[in-house]
Amino acid sequence: MTTTATPARSSNGWSRRSSTVSNRERTRDRRGNAMTIPAPPAGTRVFAILGNPVAHSLSPAIQNAALRAAGLDGRYVAIACQPEDVAPVMRTLARAGGGGNVTVPHKRRAAAALDDAAAAVGRTGACNTFWGEGARIRGDNTDVE
Repeated sequence: MTTTATPARSSNGWSRRSSTVSNRERTRDRRGNAMTIPAPPAGTRVFAILGNPVAHSLSPAIQNAALRAAGLDGRYVAIACQPEDVAPVMRTLARAGGGGNVTVPHKRRAAAALDDAAAAVGRTGACNTFWGEGARIRGDNTDVE
């Protein structure tokens, strides 16, 4: 399944096409439009691969199988997003206790969105893995290590 981060219209800022990660957390693109983010059942953490294109990615199938095998309550989805929407999508996922991976062409934008970056991100200027710790977004670049 691929979800596209696009402007949404509703009274609470979320599209009814997919439920919210949190009603308190409204993700906005750079124009201030609300964006559609996939949401799990209550208590399920969301992880995603962010890129454009991402529809071809096998990551959701692989990661969802790993989550099930480990007995973890999580869902991994593919989100096709525009460059300007990478930071708000990362922040929403991280603040909800999730995280994910970033693919081309968004790795440099992802690095810029981090609150705490691993040394590999500093060396390369790129981030391919991110997660939330409290209200902060942490990230690393596992492509180089």
